[in-house]
Amino acid sequence: RGGPSPRLAPHELRGPENGNLLESMKLALQRLDREVKTEEVAFQDLTRHLNAFARDKELLKKARDEAARVRAQLETGIGAFDQVYKEHLDNTHTAYVQQRVKHREATLPLQKDDTFRYHPAYKRAGDQFSGTYYTMPVLKQAEETKAKSERSHK
Repeated sequence: RGGPSPRLAPHELRGPENGNLLESMKLALQRLDREVKTEEVAFQDLTRHLNAFARDKELLKKARDEAARVRAQLETGIGAFDQVYKEHLDNTHTAYVQQRVKHREATLPLQKDDTFRYHPAYKRAGDQFSGTYYTMPVLKQAEETKAKSERSHK
């Protein structure tokens, strides 16, 4: 034992050097194992989030498609409603114009000299008939009013 130590080749290690090297490698391997496990957990989290995003994407796509379907139905229904409403406005306007003409015609017999001699604009002394002066105003249809307001705003 006490003799000269054997000659080592240029890259050979002695016992304590081997132990230190093995311990360093063991610690490095443990550190790498921890990093790999951390990365695996992160990968699982990312996969879970990605799957949740994919589910959300599908739900949002279904909701978007349903909203588009409802919108299309509403647009179809609103077109029919617009047509019915326009007919209603036209009929109302025609009826109003007719009533306005009838009102004017109805006041004509009251204005004759052999009846009440009614004058719609003012009351004269000795008039047998007194009534409140009323003339139905001229009303324009909604489209006419809308077109006029759009021209005035330009």
